Order: sequence, then structure tokens, then C-alpha cells
Amino acid sequence: VTCIVALGADAKTISLSLATPPACGQSPSDRIAGNSGIRMNEFPWTALIEYEKPSGEIEFLCGGALIHKRYVVTAAHCTTSIPSGWKLKRVRLGEWDLSRSPDCEEDVCAPAPIDVNVESTIAHPQFTKSGKTAINDIALIRLDRDVTFSEMVHPVCLPTTALARNASNEAGLAYNSGWGRTVAMLRSDTKQKFVMHIKNHSDCTAAYEPFGIELQATQLCVADSGNLDACRGDSGGPLVREIEGAWHLLGIASFGPKRCETNKVPDVYTKVLEYTNWIQDNIN
Repeated sequence: VTCIVALGADAKTISLSLATPPACGQSPSDRIAGNSGIRMNEFPWTALIEYEKPSGEIEFLCGGALIHKRYVVTAAHCTTSIPSGWKLKRVRLGEWDLSRSPDCEEDVCAPAPIDVNVESTIAHPQFTKSGKTAINDIALIRLDRDVTFSEMVHPVCLPTTALARNASNEAGLAYNSGWGRTVAMLRSDTKQKFVMHIKNHSDCTAAYEPFGIELQATQLCVADSGNLDACRGDSGGPLVREIEGAWHLLGIASFGPKRCETNKVPDVYTKVLEYTNWIQDNIN
């Protein structure tokens, strides 16, 4: 039996617009194809969201994507449906390997990752989470200071152009990234990327019908092409596709199969295309 589980203060506004290519969506590494470990400078918008437990210990439960020097986008349930007593504390950017510092690949070492405190969060006002499913599962995290972009810290583009919007509606390959759980249910120390396949909405609907879940037009259905799902640790993490030489944010991980090795039921992502106006309204 496959179980379906959820993976996983108003913000002040500023008068700065979102970046457009080539000021966003640049992933310097040329090694993209395949399900594998990720190079230090690949997908530099990938964020770790850090929570403080009542004991004072820091834990990460969700991922996110940097879209602006002051904002990270994630799943709404990562800001509202967290364990009792936990506090959303910081966002880490520029991380690669959690087990060592500094991060080094061959003879090249990266600058230390940056931990930025959270100033405020804003979940979508129509976010609802009921048992197995979540709708409008998207939120913005406002950082307490501007971050400086670099090869290791760089925003992903939003699908705001006509071409990007059309490409966001197409089934086909995309990529996710993060430090989620593996098939053995162990977190990876190093950032990972996975080749994913966005499925047709009719296929999604059929897959979730047995669970009594009716998928919305604001959701994407995504299967891992290697038959491994993005597990709980990647909740809120980004799904991206390269469009005209720049990587664009297509989805935010919302919910999916509880068992990582389940490949018959795809994951569900919030479809970012449907929320670009909401995002822009809340950062301007």
C-alpha cells in the first residue's frame, strides 16, 4: 500500500523587481545530464531552510529556491505546518557538502556558505492542507538582509516571458535539487540533482484517483526518470528547466509517496507559473 503524506506575519515589501536572464538562471557547471551528485556550483539557487528545535538544535526540514536578493520561495507547509515548538530560523545559501568545510572539489574550494536570518514569511492566503493533500502550497521567505550573488549564490528565473510560460506548460524533462532522503531514508551530505519527468495532467489525475485526491490545474505531476522519488527532505525544493539558456523555476515540491522507492505514484509540485503574479505582488 502506498501512503500519501505532505512533504514536510506578513512580509514587508520592497520596490525592487525580479531578475531576468542573464541576471538569473545561470548554472555555471556544464555537467547537467543524468541522476548524480551535483557539482559545487550547479543550481546555485538551491536553499536549505533551517529550523530551531526547542532544544536549540538546528535541523533542516525543507528546501527552497532563491529568486531575489531578499527572497526565497518554498512550500507554504514549510512555513505553517512545522513540528510543535520548532521555529523557522535561517536560510542557508551556497552550500554543497554538509559534512565538511570548506567545500572543495578537486583542487578548487568554495567560499563558506552563508546563513541568513528569516525576517518574515508570507504563505499564499488560500493555502489549505488537508490530510493527504495541499493546495496553493507556496510561500515566500523574506531574508533579513540582501545577499550578494556569486557563482555559488545565484537566483533562478521565474517563468514570466511568453516563451518561458509556454515551456512551463509542456510535459517533459526537468530537474530537482536538494539534500533530501535517499531510498535508504538517509539524508545526503552533498547536494543532489535528479532528472525528473513532468507528466500530462490526465496521467496525474489517474494516479491519484485511488487515494481520493483530485489534482488541480495549479499543480504539476512529476516522476523521477530513475524511479527514485524526491523524498521528504526535499519538501519545498525547486523543480527547474532550462529555457533559452537560463534555468526557470517550474515547481515547488509539495507532497507525494511516503516510500522513496515508490515509482508508480508521481510527486506533486506546486505549479509556479500559476503564481508568478502573486509572487511579484508580494515582493514589490
